[in-house]
Amino acid sequence: FVWVLESVYRFSRKDIGIAVADLLASEQLELEHDMCVEQALELFSTTTADFADILVNLVNHRHGCTKTLTLDHGQRQLMTATILT
Repeated sequence: FVWVLESVYRFSRKDIGIAVADLLASEQLELEHDMCVEQALELFSTTTADFADILVNLVNHRHGCTKTLTLDHGQRQLMTATILT
């Protein structure tokens, strides 16, 4: 969803945040890991990391992972990401 808004429709990070917040507020939808989505939304607005990467890190952490290994240097702002070089 976020990738499509960003890549296809060229939504700004601010507009993507509004769209995700609207999904969270919807009574017609139930999102898996909604608390992680909320946290990801907050981090998305304060970092340059991609929304999907933030969400993956948060869900991994929720399931007990202390680190998420990645080659993506864009995740260096996330506490749970470990950049492989």
